[in-house]
Amino acid sequence: MGYPRKLTRRFHAFDNFAISFTIINIISGIFSAFGFGMGAGGPRILVFGWIGVSVMVLFVGAAMGEIASAYPTSGALYFSAGKLAKRHRGAWSWYTGWLNFVGQVGGTAATNYAAATFIQAFIGMQWSSYEPTQQQTVAIATAILLAQALANTYTVQLVALVNRISVWWLLVGMVVIVVALTVKPSSHQPVSFATHFVNSTGFSNGLYAAMLGLLVTSWTFTGFDGSFHMSEETVKATVNT
Repeated sequence: MGYPRKLTRRFHAFDNFAISFTIINIISGIFSAFGFGMGAGGPRILVFGWIGVSVMVLFVGAAMGEIASAYPTSGALYFSAGKLAKRHRGAWSWYTGWLNFVGQVGGTAATNYAAATFIQAFIGMQWSSYEPTQQQTVAIATAILLAQALANTYTVQLVALVNRISVWWLLVGMVVIVVALTVKPSSHQPVSFATHFVNSTGFSNGLYAAMLGLLVTSWTFTGFDGSFHMSEETVKATVNT
């Protein structure tokens, strides 16, 4: 494509897949926003909205996979946007790059904040005298962000290993949670509860509430473009990305 490859190819197909799967993180992605979804659309949106958004995400992912196989570069979205645009290539690349950057910053900050919240909840379960504060939450989130920055800067192979472990951790964790929720409770809601609609957003418009509820699924699937960004570091990127 007119320039020499600079990054070392250390990621295999499973490693590349693990990047996106880890970023999506179905466990924290679902549960960090589950309460929000229950008030914005309720079970109807959380069940049927999830199915609809998942199908649309699959279409986007398939298209992105085709583009990544043709342009396996670390520039990813903004590089391919400029290559595929018929006119104003620089503008398309610029807007795509900055929108992607803003999304990465916001997504990373939100994920680390959710992780800090979970950590403090776990500490509170172990020691009832512990009282979390906003300052402590921000401090923990900052420490997590620093650890992530160091790992991604100096130990790419360690990141690949952690991603491989996280795939199985997330899969096993989800199975454990589903089994526990199926077996442990003394009673369950009837099947008809899946069609129940809830609007506790403060706005009377049901469509508005439903659209907000769809953010739960969209938030969970955020970040699967990570595989595209790692394509230049992936072995046989044309088939493994």
